[in-house]
Amino acid sequence: RKFNFVRWASAAAAVIALLVWFNLRNHTSTVIALAGERLTVDLPNQSHVVLNAGSTLEYDKKKFTRERKLNLKGEAFFEVMHGSSFTVHTDGGVVKVLGTKFNVLSRGERFEVSCLEGKVGVENEFSAQAIIEKGMRCVTDAKTKKLDTKTVAVELDVPEWTQGKFVFENQPLKI
Repeated sequence: RKFNFVRWASAAAAVIALLVWFNLRNHTSTVIALAGERLTVDLPNQSHVVLNAGSTLEYDKKKFTRERKLNLKGEAFFEVMHGSSFTVHTDGGVVKVLGTKFNVLSRGERFEVSCLEGKVGVENEFSAQAIIEKGMRCVTDAKTKKLDTKTVAVELDVPEWTQGKFVFENQPLKI
């Protein structure tokens, strides 16, 4: 029998290419809520995220059940199932939580976290830290770079924006 080098080399190259593809492929899931849109994302651990308009959520589907790490740009409401730690990374800071409901807003220089249930650890981009509980909100103060924490009225189990309602207090109007 004659050895067919071309056929053998082609088969070997195909196997190597397949192995490289399986090991290097990107397992990152990216969800984008466009302008005027709200999206609900069901995470692999049965937690739920509602993305507000103009927001992006990224996570590694393959590693999520071990790491439970998310990257957020914009605003999202989280209902986290109890379990190991859960971390949300934003440009404005990091939120660490264990089984709770909370809202994160990180747009431009604004970083705000509201806790609707449970307890949340917050660290802003300037390494200021706070722990907030149900009915509390913390906001990064742009001048002092600290986290200002205050008690707020929590009347609903979800933020009003998830129901299409928007409340603005002392917010500048830009034209």
